[in-house]
Amino acid sequence: MQRLTQSGQRHEALCQRRLHSWQRRLDAHHHITAQSTEQLRHHAHAALQQFRANLRRLEKRLALLEPNRQLGLQRRLWGHAVGRLNQHATAAVSASRHALLPQSRRFNRAMGEFIPEQRHCTAATAGKLFALDPTGVLKRGYSLAYAADGRLVSTVRALASGDALNIRFHDGVAATRVESTRENKT
Repeated sequence: MQRLTQSGQRHEALCQRRLHSWQRRLDAHHHITAQSTEQLRHHAHAALQQFRANLRRLEKRLALLEPNRQLGLQRRLWGHAVGRLNQHATAAVSASRHALLPQSRRFNRAMGEFIPEQRHCTAATAGKLFALDPTGVLKRGYSLAYAADGRLVSTVRALASGDALNIRFHDGVAATRVESTRENKT
């Protein structure tokens, strides 16, 4: 029985060695298969890229031989580009209008308040200017005295007997001479 057990153990050890040997061979075949698959994939990809490049070169040559086809293609591309550009421009303008709408409303409201206020200020300023206008003052009976050299005479102390003066009224000028001067006592 012991012999049988030893024989079984030897047989089992032999089977284990064979199994490991087959397992290593199988792993080696898997590795070789994986490498071959990767090389095949790489070569197929390279061949496909080369085929595509050749096809593009042939298309270019064909386009040169068929100018009407090339022009049609260019027209379609330009038409598509123009259409996209118009769409983008329209969308941008619409978005800008939409964004500016609240600001436009605020501006219009502010101008609605500002313009009447400015009209009132302008009218008040015009009234002040009219009141200060020398011709308006002259119409109320005042006059301006100018020396012979054209200087405005603003004080009696600047005059002497015999000086020539031009007196301006609202409706004209009168030439006169100073006979005498007298200062106000204040």
